[in-house]
Amino acid sequence: MNRTTNIVLLLVGILLFLGSCAPFGIVLYQETLVEPVDSYSLSTGGASDTASFQLTPGTLARFAIEADIATTSVQEDPESFDDKYLARFAFPLSYTISDSSGNTLKNKNTSLDWKESFAVSTSNEKTSSTGGTLTAKLNLDKFTVPNDGSVTIDIRVDPDTTYEAISTSSKLHLYENLIDNTGYIIAGVAMLIVGFILSVLSFILLIVSSAQSSDADQESVSDNQKVNQDAMIIQLSAFSGYLIPLGSLIVPLILWQIWRKKDSYIDDMGKEAVNFEISMLIYYLISLILCFVIIGFLLLFAAAIFHFAYIIIAAIHTSKGKHFRYPLTIRLIK
Repeated sequence: MNRTTNIVLLLVGILLFLGSCAPFGIVLYQETLVEPVDSYSLSTGGASDTASFQLTPGTLARFAIEADIATTSVQEDPESFDDKYLARFAFPLSYTISDSSGNTLKNKNTSLDWKESFAVSTSNEKTSSTGGTLTAKLNLDKFTVPNDGSVTIDIRVDPDTTYEAISTSSKLHLYENLIDNTGYIIAGVAMLIVGFILSVLSFILLIVSSAQSSDADQESVSDNQKVNQDAMIIQLSAFSGYLIPLGSLIVPLILWQIWRKKDSYIDDMGKEAVNFEISMLIYYLISLILCFVIIGFLLLFAAAIFHFAYIIIAAIHTSKGKHFRYPLTIRLIK
């Protein structure tokens, strides 16, 4: 493939990668940001509740339990660096959703449990080493509204006998006109994977084609095999960064300083390698900052591939004694 084709494929891959945010965003909105159409206050202390609702026939709907909780049982957060504590609670609950004829639409025994971090969301949390308060929310399973739109839910939230947390108040929220997330999730994952693979492959092909074109146009400036070997080792020493923190900069810098007086070619190529590694360090830092927005992750992958590929390309050029310049390099060392 020619360079134009590679560039087009790279752009398509990037668009697919970034476009995967759209279906994931729709799922996120449906799961966390959509407002309930109705709410019902639940009893505390393990009493059962029965509530009836009239919904739009044929649509997807779901209920959610939201409870204000107070607890004296906490656990230190192992992922926190500032002595943060996690409130512990576990309220068993059971529910049955049925239509007007008594047919069961959904039936389940589950728990409003702090351990289920992927299922239970928390907010308004104020927790210390002695206990805390928070609001916990659990989305129940979605169901299809029957033809007459009439839905009844029988639900019971039992006391917490494990951590002895107390539910000061709890509500049942109703959401309707929802979507089936399955198709959106599959589309998002497919776009993410295809976009990433296409971006990586086209990026590598673009680099290789550029390198081959550059190599064909250049003549050797050094015919000393030992000098060329030392220059090549300086380039390849940047791979030490995958084993040693900042090794990709420190090791080439040390080798350049040791060997620079051997030959002007080593001095020139060593200086080029150090400038490239400084530039890559800057690009990595920028990409890490941009990880707060999705594009940062793509830039990190692109920078890593660019870094890896051009170290090899530079090593090939220097092994032949050819003059080489890294692209996108800030030449701080003159």
